Amino acid sequence: MFKPKFFSTIKDYSFQQFYKDLVAGIIVAIIALPLSIALATASGVAPEQGLYTAIIAGFIISFLGGSRVQIGGPFFFGSANNLLDTIHTLHLETEYLILDMMKVHFIDTTGINSLKILKKGCKKLGIQLIVVEADEKIQVEVNKLIVDVDHPITFYDSLKDTVELLEG
Repeated sequence: MFKPKFFSTIKDYSFQQFYKDLVAGIIVAIIALPLSIALATASGVAPEQGLYTAIIAGFIISFLGGSRVQIGGPFFFGSANNLLDTIHTLHLETEYLILDMMKVHFIDTTGINSLKILKKGCKKLGIQLIVVEADEKIQVEVNKLIVDVDHPITFYDSLKDTVELLEG
C-alpha cells in the first residue's frame, strides 16, 4: 500500500531539516510562481489561475509525493540553471539533480544547449545529473550531442525507482 513520504519523515523531523526545507521551498517558489503565471497566460487563462494551480498542486504533490527531494511541476532548463546558481550561492549540499522529462517528446537546439550548460554546472558543483523518463529518441540525441566520459548524464526509466535507488 502506498504511504506518502510525509508520514515516515515527520517522525524524525528537526528544526535544522525544517530550515533546509524552508530555503528549498523559497527557491522553488521563486522559480515556479513566475513560471506558472507565464504558463497560464500562454494557455489563455488568467495569470491568477496559474498561481492557484501552482500553489495548490505544489502542496498536494509535496504532501502525497513519494520522495522528500522531488520537485513537482513545470520546470525548464533555464530554471534548472538558476537552481544550480542558488545551490552554489547558499552552499547547499546535494549529490544529484534529477530532471524528469516524462512529458518531453522533442528537444531542439536550444534545449540541447541549455542541457549542456546544466550538465557543465552540475559537473562544476560535483552534482550527478540524472534524467528520468525521457523518450528513447531524446536519449539518443542527447548522448550523440553531449559526450563527457568522465561525467556522463545518467538516464533511468522511472522516477520512483530512481528516487528509491538514491535514497537507499
